[in-house]
Amino acid sequence: MAQTPRLQSLVPGAPMPDVSLPPVEAKPLSMVEVVNRNGFILRDMYDGVPYVFRPNQMLSIPPNVANHIFGWPAEGDVMRLHTCRRFGWNTPAHMEVDKNRPHDNRTVADIYFANIEIRTVEYDFVKREPSGVPMPEESELADRPEMDARAAPRGSPDLGGDTRVGLGRQVKKVDL
Repeated sequence: MAQTPRLQSLVPGAPMPDVSLPPVEAKPLSMVEVVNRNGFILRDMYDGVPYVFRPNQMLSIPPNVANHIFGWPAEGDVMRLHTCRRFGWNTPAHMEVDKNRPHDNRTVADIYFANIEIRTVEYDFVKREPSGVPMPEESELADRPEMDARAAPRGSPDLGGDTRVGLGRQVKKVDL
């Protein structure tokens, strides 16, 4: 059993009441795993980052992205309506019963949404010991220049080794 840390007085010699801090509980990191079981790719963006949901491939996304794209973690009907509107499955063609499936009374949009699997996965942060590999000392870097990041070339060779704005661009002067 881990002992709880005890508060100590900041002033030497000052009395401190016997107060114990509660143990800190680590909160898990949540991710949302999405599997697109449809026969086509789903594409969307959040905060300028594209997300591509390929058929039958799992993709882990942050909860805020899942909320934006799928309306997660709402109730099933709310998520379905949100997702259908987001992907354009709220058109009259998508709201009709699928004619290729006469035995199934679901709409095309309902079939598409049912083929998207969404589940929450929680990860716990676990404290681990350092790997034991020390950082190289300055003297070691002198013997191995390939390990020294300061000696790495800057930029790309086609831009003259520098990527600052304006370098490598030829300015043409025009006489009027």
